[in-house]
Parts: sequence; structure tokens; C-alpha cells
Amino acid sequence: GQVELEVIKMHENKMPLNLPCPSPNIPHPITPIIYAGQCLWEGTNISEGRGTTRPFEIFGAPFFRKLMRDWADRWNEDHREAILRPLVFVPTFHKYQMEYCYGFQLHPVSRDFHSLWYSLQLIRAVRMELDEFFWLEGPYELGSHKPAIELLVGDSLLLDYLNGSVTDHLVREKLSEHERRWVDHCSAYLLYDDKLLISRVPLP
Repeated sequence: GQVELEVIKMHENKMPLNLPCPSPNIPHPITPIIYAGQCLWEGTNISEGRGTTRPFEIFGAPFFRKLMRDWADRWNEDHREAILRPLVFVPTFHKYQMEYCYGFQLHPVSRDFHSLWYSLQLIRAVRMELDEFFWLEGPYELGSHKPAIELLVGDSLLLDYLNGSVTDHLVREKLSEHERRWVDHCSAYLLYDDKLLISRVPLP
């Protein structure tokens, strides 16, 4: 049926500082900034950090040890918008429960950080570097027989990119174009003076 809806605008100076977390897996203000890309690890045999105090910010696996020195240094040198900090962690549940995992903590350090684009590049690079890497098979969600990575990525071009058959340029163009469309569509519904920003997907 029809209902009456009244939207009450929030005053900026009354915004509470201790907002509760919407999920135990979104425990920190940084989590929403990185989640769009880092959630894709869920479609792999790599721990996305569930079972730690910083899920999605932390990721790795017992066989990640070979990436923690020279590879990580080269990666950070080529991707200055964030830093991968090597660490060892033990998930208390989920993938590799109570096992030592070698991996990284992701630290965005620039406004140019684009979570989805950054993690797409990262997962593709890790997949090419580690023979132990694989996509999880079998149904991921009730009502769908698709594997997890297909549902999480949700786009055939991005999936092809992860599998190494699409160029960076095509993906960057697609991400930029779709974000522009989204901003144009949503702008008519904004309640506040703040404008939606198009993420800076670096284009050649």
C-alpha cells in the first residue's frame, strides 16, 4: 500500500561521532572505503580477513610468504595511492581458521585511491604470481549456481580482466563511464549541498 514519507535532513553540527558499526565485518571507518574492491577476495582461496579485527583491510594466506618482500616493495613503488604493509595474522574463524597466514594490511594514502580498480589490479597480479591461487567453486548464495567471483564482480569484462584477457585501458574506461552515469542519475536526489565526486580512475 501507499504510505506517507517524511525525510528529515540531518544537521552537520549534530552528527554523532560514535555511530555504531552496521556489521561486525565493517568495524572501522576505513572499511567502507576499501570494501568495494577488497570484498572480491571472498571469491578466492585467499582470506579476506574475516576472523580478524580488520576484515577486508587485512588479507592473505599461508602460502603468501613469498610475496612479502621484494614483490610487495615493487608493488608499492608502482601503486602509490596505497601501501601494502606485510604482516602475519591468525583468523579465529572462516578461511584458515587458527592457521598462521602471511599477508598484508591495506593503507590508502591518497585521494586518488579507487578501491575497485586497485583491488582488481591486485588480485590479477597475485593470481599471476601464485600457483596456489584459485577461484572458489560451487554456489555462493542461495538461489544462484554461479561461483562467488562471478556474483561479486558482476560484470563479464571485469571477470575477463581478472583472468588476464582484458587490458587496463578497457577497464579504466568502463569504470569511469559508469561512475559518471551514476553521479548524473543520483544528483537529482541529493538532500545536501555536497556534490558526488567521480572517483579518479587513472586514465592514460
